[in-house]
Amino acid sequence: MSLEDEIKILTNQLKIFCDKFNCAYRMLDSNGIVSEYNKSKNQRIIPVTKWHMYHSWPSLNGLRFLIFNEKQNGLSCAITRVGRRVFIKEDDFFKWVETNNTGKNK
Repeated sequence: MSLEDEIKILTNQLKIFCDKFNCAYRMLDSNGIVSEYNKSKNQRIIPVTKWHMYHSWPSLNGLRFLIFNEKQNGLSCAITRVGRRVFIKEDDFFKWVETNNTGKNK
């Protein structure tokens, strides 16, 4: 059995445990990518300064540009502010990306 197969089995067992006890987990893989599981399906809210820990796109500067122009581009539906801190509602951000995708590959 390969290491990847063992990781998949352990991940599935961890999901079963979290489903049973209504908990969540966060794992860091060998590539430095964070994966999360949360049975309650609460939307993840990510601080702008930590966005790069969860997603490689957009870059921090690109994200700040989108936030600066949020009223013009409609991104305000995915942004939450608490004091001076700015957070991105992850699910809403990717819904916004899908609805505003006007690329050639669509």
